Amino acid sequence: MTGLSGATAPGAVVLAQVDDAPDRRRQHNAIRAGDMLDQLDELRLGLLEGRLSSGVLNRLSEQLASQREQENDPQAAEMLDAIDLRVAVELAKLRR
Repeated sequence: MTGLSGATAPGAVVLAQVDDAPDRRRQHNAIRAGDMLDQLDELRLGLLEGRLSSGVLNRLSEQLASQREQENDPQAAEMLDAIDLRVAVELAKLRR
């Protein structure tokens, strides 16, 4: 019977975790960006209705300050940068 030896099994687990890291980072970034876009939309709707929610502003500030995972795909990184910039601009406009 052949199988993973005691020394090989932990190595296989580490290798699986390393290979999974880009997918996990990409998923984290996608969730963060989606949340920020949802908050921007909620902010836009609130402004159109004549109300400014401090809760939305606080959530946007927290999301912007949250650490973004390193993105290896240049196009994805550019898109994430654009979302971060839009959030920063909107927060600056509303807090002056």
